[in-house]
Amino acid sequence: MLFRSTQGGWADIYLEFTFDPRDAPVATLEVWRSVYSDGREPVLVGTVPSTSMGYQDALATQVEANFIYTMRYQNGGVVGPFSNGYEMSVEVL
Repeated sequence: MLFRSTQGGWADIYLEFTFDPRDAPVATLEVWRSVYSDGREPVLVGTVPSTSMGYQDALATQVEANFIYTMRYQNGGVVGPFSNGYEMSVEVL
């Protein structure tokens, strides 16, 4: 995970990952984000081709926050299970 900023005062989060499709055709990976311990459902924040190795969550937050990211495969009506969650903490310095 990397932190940068495309706009002053904001944190961008870069996710790097690998995906083994086995025999599944190239499709889409959905990227979901939830705020740790706020009780709200995860929100779809983006999609990338299943051949991708990363995702940029631009302008993710302006304040300290703890996020959980999950992903899942989607190809038409075929939707895979969610991945394990990956927690990210953003601290304001």
